[in-house]
Amino acid sequence: MFYQSVKSDSFLKYGQHLKDISFHELCDYVSAKVKIPGDGNEYFASQDFIEQHAAIKEIQNRVYGEMEIQAGTCSGHNTTIPAVEFHQGSEVIIAMTDCLLKVGKREDISENVYEESKMETFLLKKGEGVELYGTTLHYSPLKLDEMPYSTIVCLLKGTNQAIPEKKESLLVKKKNKFMLVSKEREDKTADGYFPGFIRQVTF
Repeated sequence: MFYQSVKSDSFLKYGQHLKDISFHELCDYVSAKVKIPGDGNEYFASQDFIEQHAAIKEIQNRVYGEMEIQAGTCSGHNTTIPAVEFHQGSEVIIAMTDCLLKVGKREDISENVYEESKMETFLLKKGEGVELYGTTLHYSPLKLDEMPYSTIVCLLKGTNQAIPEKKESLLVKKKNKFMLVSKEREDKTADGYFPGFIRQVTF
């Protein structure tokens, strides 16, 4: 798979490399407390021991302008993405291992359909952090090699939480989570997610 660095100019339309914040101490601290699942992927939206860390407080100030945020972890074994999503507000991803981010542009969605072939892939190295803009399509990171990936994820508080009353919304089934899924994800389509993500065929 071809990929570029998050430090490259090509990444600038998707987000920014948070080069002025040090994440190494945070990554060591969280890595010691988080267990990567044996298979599949695992996401925790909000974890108190992470949210109290000074580096997260700095992100809250410098990236979110003191808006309330949540911080948790996303870890696992992804090698492909079955869906794309975006949020109102930025998402910060901090790598506790090397990983790949596959991203695209929200404006390329046409009539609730988006093609994976429009996406680009970027390498996020251990100890690095990025801000993905609210206009950036993304999903869980991908592992770089045979080793699983592990990341810290920050979002506006309440994102990805359950909606108490089901609404007739085509793309929104959880708070601030706008998602298109591939038709292969029958579990997601059964939950009402729209199958508008067209997977890229590779040979």
